[in-house]
Amino acid sequence: ARAITLMHAEPERAWSVAELAAESNMSRASFAASFRSVVGQTPADYLTSWRISLAQKRLREGRPIALIADEVGYESPSALARAFRRKTGASPREWQAAASA
Repeated sequence: ARAITLMHAEPERAWSVAELAAESNMSRASFAASFRSVVGQTPADYLTSWRISLAQKRLREGRPIALIADEVGYESPSALARAFRRKTGASPREWQAAASA
């Protein structure tokens, strides 16, 4: 729960499994195994899903992709677009157009 709370509070932070494990007072290996068992996905996959969810919300609000990328923890709009496509199957622009239709 602590790791998820931290990821939700600071999605823009470059979280590592080691940092999240330390914050949860667990070893890296036991944290990763426990997280996957409880949540159903790895900490990295969860964080990516959370970030893409936030990006979708901001796209619906009409915010520019460059600002969104920074706010949700990506180094560039193209890095966000690649992660977005992997998770949703569409680019942010394609997704936004489909969501608006």
